[in-house]
Amino acid sequence: MKKELVIFFIILLILTFVQHTDILDAPIERITALPTSGAYGLGAVHPLVFAFAAYIALWIVRAVFRGVMRLFGK
Repeated sequence: MKKELVIFFIILLILTFVQHTDILDAPIERITALPTSGAYGLGAVHPLVFAFAAYIALWIVRAVFRGVMRLFGK
């Protein structure tokens, strides 16, 4: 569980820095504007929703890879 939580937060950080390249210039303004953000109507929870979607996509890829590896006996 701890490993999966670390993976989720790494995905969250990577997505944050990729989508908001100016976050290091004005982090306080970004954080205070979060409740009024209009990301597909999700508002303040949009970083968690998008990170969770990316986490699920990565989890599916990992599960398929594990299944293939078990199928071939490695």
